[in-house]
Amino acid sequence: NKVYAYYADAWWASKLGMMEGTFSSRDYDAPLEGRYHDGPIKCVVGKDDDGQPVYSGVKVPFGNCSGALEVYYSGGVSYYQAQMTDPRAPVTVSTADDDALKKDVHAALVGFHADLLSGAGVDPAALELPETVVLSNWIADGDFTPGIGRFTLGDDARAVARNPTNGEYNLFVANQDYGYKSGWANGGLLMAEKVLQANLGLAPPAWLDADYYANKVVAVP
Repeated sequence: NKVYAYYADAWWASKLGMMEGTFSSRDYDAPLEGRYHDGPIKCVVGKDDDGQPVYSGVKVPFGNCSGALEVYYSGGVSYYQAQMTDPRAPVTVSTADDDALKKDVHAALVGFHADLLSGAGVDPAALELPETVVLSNWIADGDFTPGIGRFTLGDDARAVARNPTNGEYNLFVANQDYGYKSGWANGGLLMAEKVLQANLGLAPPAWLDADYYANKVVAVP
């Protein structure tokens, strides 16, 4: 599961100055396994001549910031899996204030940070709900399911995924989910290089190390 909560006031940054690091708790209905640095934040540092906000371009501790906090990023847990609205739709978006997911995530975050907030002179109960909570569930059922490092069918299946029409069309897939190093960008790059080598018959690029190319591209199915 992966969960983000978007707040108009990114209070972990604006109130607590927390820009880096991790946090974890199973003491609340919504489990926490998050990272302060893994989420987009924008901080207003002024206005232009037309009165429009000017953003810093970087995160500003204790600044006027809005943004998303990574709430949970780890293996699937029953609480978040139960929030799926459709087994064929792995992404759930919560925007209504009376939605249980949104309230539970906020309660967990505020409860976990309550002492820090109180110490900073902030009443935890005064913090507004997030505007949006976004949840993703990686689904493991089926032969070809993106799995962020859990593609279990092997390299022969990757060869099928690489050219799913089996040559009927010049349609090729190069993606980290099915790549030769699942879950990482270089897996998608390796898969793209394999398409060029195996499916299109192109020579290796001059800049790529020959041994690396032989072992990581040519040697795989």
